Amino acid sequence: NENIHDGMTGTPLFMGIRVLFGHPTRSLLDDIESLFYVAMYALSHLSRGPSASPAFNVHENKTAAYVKLGSVTSRVSYLECFGVKMCSDDVKAQLDLLYQLLFCRDNQFIGEKLMDDEVDVRGIDTTIMRKIIGSNLADQIYGSQVDNDMPVENAPPKRKTRAAKTKKPAPKKPKPADTNNNQDYTVPQLRPRPGRDTK
Repeated sequence: NENIHDGMTGTPLFMGIRVLFGHPTRSLLDDIESLFYVAMYALSHLSRGPSASPAFNVHENKTAAYVKLGSVTSRVSYLECFGVKMCSDDVKAQLDLLYQLLFCRDNQFIGEKLMDDEVDVRGIDTTIMRKIIGSNLADQIYGSQVDNDMPVENAPPKRKTRAAKTKKPAPKKPKPADTNNNQDYTVPQLRPRPGRDTK
């Protein structure tokens, strides 16, 4: 969490619900929520335009917070509430993950708690974050850390570490033929490496 400061820094159109209600501290999830609204705004432009959505037509902060809260109440229709009619399945899957991260806990909607609580009650669910940002980046950020609020049975599986590759010894070069024995010297056949083009 950031220190107490002017929480109204930013563009009101994209501010999170807690920020619009005037809570004095911001969390990382408030900023992620802002990105969620930026995505909704951009996608609504591809559909009918943001003027078709009441969520983007309110200018008073608390009213805007209530309208946004009403727009995210339904997991099934939140895209329509923001005026989004066209959205690829891949984009929708990512938005659904963001929705779950921002507005749900234990599969229950927690939007109403964003109005009342001084402290952001949302936790960062590392399982959802791994799906959003990918396992490699999540491992760099979280390592094997498990969200304390998440039950252990839902914890992300620990990744198996790869065993260190051992170098194979270089093949021994054949000795040149002994000219005194009259042995034939044969050149070994070179085999292409796997995965290389064999023209």
